[in-house]
Amino acid sequence: MRYVLVMGFLILSTSLASAQVVCVTGQSAAVRMSPSEGSSVVLEAPTHYPLAVAAERDRFYEVADYRGRRGWVRQGDVGGGRCAVVTRAGVNVRGGPGTGHEVVLRAQEGVAFQVLRSVGDWAEVRHESGRSGFVYKALLWGVE
Repeated sequence: MRYVLVMGFLILSTSLASAQVVCVTGQSAAVRMSPSEGSSVVLEAPTHYPLAVAAERDRFYEVADYRGRRGWVRQGDVGGGRCAVVTRAGVNVRGGPGTGHEVVLRAQEGVAFQVLRSVGDWAEVRHESGRSGFVYKALLWGVE
């Protein structure tokens, strides 16, 4: 039984890792239990929050976030572009792509950013506050 659960998780993780990622485009987006406006909200995702698309129905995407929380979001609340979320506590956002650059900001787990560009293993990001810098990609989810 344990083997079946592990294999199921690995298959789900692999399929979500290769899934299309969409970004919240407005101030926030309600991720709901089912593809209906009247359905309960399971997550209020902030601007630039990445969500992996698993399926599409009517005007909704079935999505999952970096923690594996699943639900449905209106297609009009998300779009293309590049975005990422911090996956660890106390991540340094630096003035340049490398540990030799000054720390300009510290970001907690769950903080979402717009991704401006990639520079090797680093992503240049901008927070909704307008502050920007570079984060090591291994500390982010949603950016390749």
